[in-house]
Amino acid sequence: MGIKMIIHDEDDIFMGCRSLVVPGIYRVDEGEAMGLLEALSWLRQLGLQRVRIEMVAKTVVDAVRSTNGVISV
Repeated sequence: MGIKMIIHDEDDIFMGCRSLVVPGIYRVDEGEAMGLLEALSWLRQLGLQRVRIEMVAKTVVDAVRSTNGVISV
């Protein structure tokens, strides 16, 4: 599975990107959750705090927005 991350500034100007390969086959929501964790780790390393993260898997988006963070599929 491949994870791709791109950073743009508030004017949508490209600032950087990162990609990694994770061995194995995962469901879309599992891959999206792993990508989110990697993105948050990268953002922390860069010292970025006010960010907008775009994701595809609705179950992961809903879990992040929920109060308990539990994903049910």
